[in-house]
Amino acid sequence: MMVAEIDPPAFGDLAKSDPFGGQGNGEAEEQNGQGFRGLHVPKSLPSRPIGYHLPMRSRHFPCLLLLVSLLGGAARAETAKPALSIESVKVEPASPRPDTLCHLTVTLKNAGEQRASALEMLVRVNGKELAAYKKRLYLTAVEPGATREIRLFNFWSTETGRPAPADGRLNVEVTLSRASWMQKTTRDGAEVWTPTGDAPGLPVTKNITLKMAK
Repeated sequence: MMVAEIDPPAFGDLAKSDPFGGQGNGEAEEQNGQGFRGLHVPKSLPSRPIGYHLPMRSRHFPCLLLLVSLLGGAARAETAKPALSIESVKVEPASPRPDTLCHLTVTLKNAGEQRASALEMLVRVNGKELAAYKKRLYLTAVEPGATREIRLFNFWSTETGRPAPADGRLNVEVTLSRASWMQKTTRDGAEVWTPTGDAPGLPVTKNITLKMAK
């Protein structure tokens, strides 16, 4: 079954502010000029008293706080785990011979708070991407807090353009490249599934290496 690819809702332009803009500097200059209007100095001397500097803390402390905040946010983003993950990849038979039809199954885990579906998969066998998965979506639902075993397309251990590996090892790599959060409602007695946005943290990948039989 084909499902149209749905883009996530577009975000509006976020208003940008410059906490260190030129207006603040202009106001500081004007106040400094007022603060020293009562002084009588020769015209050859600068209007600002010699040796006057803005305190180091006032100039650099806000920048330091901003830098620490940005670094802390980046660290949290890197350590955050995706809501959807591939728990396992299973291939049967576990030791296929050349020209053997193999059955592929993956187990997905949903650690999010919404059900996930419209799963987009990529499968590579010894680095070669299998064409059967292009422009296809799996509409299997993975409930929040649950795991779900999903049977994928069968594949041949060897085929034209992908001969048996010299070391006898068959590497199968599965990638969950995209998924959508889904809301299920009932309309006129029928179930209606509505995408509410893309699941974050994707793609995720898991692989398994098999020893081929002779």
